[in-house]
Amino acid sequence: GEAFTQSRWSGAKDAALAALSQRRFPFARIVDSRAAIDSQARTAQLTLELDSGPLVRIRGMRVEGTNRYPVSIVTNLNTIDPGSEYDEAQIWTMQQKLVDTAYYAGAFILLDRTTPLPQPAPEQIDLDLVARVTEAPRHRVITGAGVSSNNGPRIDTEYTNRDLFATFWRAK
Repeated sequence: GEAFTQSRWSGAKDAALAALSQRRFPFARIVDSRAAIDSQARTAQLTLELDSGPLVRIRGMRVEGTNRYPVSIVTNLNTIDPGSEYDEAQIWTMQQKLVDTAYYAGAFILLDRTTPLPQPAPEQIDLDLVARVTEAPRHRVITGAGVSSNNGPRIDTEYTNRDLFATFWRAK
């Protein structure tokens, strides 16, 4: 086998925990971790115990940070159905969809962890997601100047209105 290194052992523990916590079990944690090294025999006895915590199902979504734009922009893009199991990849995809709308400069979707888990932890728990959005500016102006060998000097100006006529239409 290969030589034992602390960095590879730490990486393996992190990978095992990430594999468990990214889907269904976001409260997973390392309970016990040991490495018994016998340098003379050139062996390593590794022990890793993980506690999955409760299975998490999504109850619903609460939206924070909207001022100009209606909450429906977020809720209409929500592809995470109530009752579905926690899936970090789905959450990241939805965050990206929100930012791609150009209505939001930032979007973070997190589990609502304001209520502590009951002890002992149940086998399953239903939690809300919290979508925290930062709205992009309503108006944006971009200017630029350049020179090309084909057309010579040029000046560019771009104006974007993200709420044209108060209808949430975008115009460029």
